[in-house]
Amino acid sequence: MALVEELEADAEPGEPGEVEEEAEAPAVREKDADGWEDLMEGKVRKRTIKEGEGEEPEVQRDVLCNYEVRRSAEGEILQRRKLARYRIGESEAVPGLELVLRHMRVGEEAEVSCISRFAWGPVGCRAAEPGESDVPPDTDVYFRVKLLDLFPQPAEGPDWTQRVQELEWRKKNGNDHFKRKNMQQACKCYEKGMQETWFGQML
Repeated sequence: MALVEELEADAEPGEPGEVEEEAEAPAVREKDADGWEDLMEGKVRKRTIKEGEGEEPEVQRDVLCNYEVRRSAEGEILQRRKLARYRIGESEAVPGLELVLRHMRVGEEAEVSCISRFAWGPVGCRAAEPGESDVPPDTDVYFRVKLLDLFPQPAEGPDWTQRVQELEWRKKNGNDHFKRKNMQQACKCYEKGMQETWFGQML
């Protein structure tokens, strides 16, 4: 489910305007005594470990990140993703992670507390690499995230080189979902990648 849909599902009926406001990154956000920022009524929380620089990514901006997944703040690492590229707003990342990335700056490292519904929910996430463990269904998780880079948005649309690069990272994401038996998400990534090729533009 897309992040916007998740946010709308959490809003009170008849208050659509508050959803958009909740998803926006305010200039100043309050922190509790332990340094946690509440991004979604306790469902997604973020604590900065290392400050970053520059702007925060908007919807349709591509981000590059590393992250680890745990069941608790000090628990063992269940899974890792390195050099993961996502486009904000397209829900290739799970909703909680995508929301947090929208509130980060390049170079920033943060830990994230996320309830199951904003992680992998009742499906969980299967291990796919040596040394990984499954994220069980209905599991609240902790992420350790580092935002590595933001990609510029082409003023006149992507050129051929950028289209090939997009095809490559879409394929990488699709292959990762495929190995984890998430076929629906894998197909979505492959389809998005094909749309950026010359052949896809001609269909």
